[in-house]
Amino acid sequence: MIINETLLLITENAIVVSSILILTLGLGLVALRSFRVTKQVSALANEVARLEDLLHAQSTGMNGMGDSLQHLHAQHQALFYQLEQLEQVGPFVGDVPVASGPQVYSQAINLAVDGIEPKELTERFGLSRGEAELMVSFHQLGDRAA
Repeated sequence: MIINETLLLITENAIVVSSILILTLGLGLVALRSFRVTKQVSALANEVARLEDLLHAQSTGMNGMGDSLQHLHAQHQALFYQLEQLEQVGPFVGDVPVASGPQVYSQAINLAVDGIEPKELTERFGLSRGEAELMVSFHQLGDRAA
């Protein structure tokens, strides 16, 4: 009987020890899994933070490009307005506006007949040097023929 009781006690102790070992092993596996999940969560949190920083940088860059685009648009409109104003005034020689059209040529011809120099015709009327020289030569020849 003592042997049976001892065997029973040993068996019960073995079952308890086995149960403790199984529980310890189970807890170890749960702890390992928890560690891996924590590590994955940490990696994902870092990736989210990196993506948020990237998104912020891109958003800031896009805002800067939008501001630049608005600035360029304003410059374009200002230049377009200046061009319209210049077209209304007519051609320029240097910074001086010059008249254009048939009246200009008739005035230039009258001055060429009077003996004005080609350089002065280019300055006054915005004619090219070749036009002014041709006009002066033609009208000087006309005066000689008459």
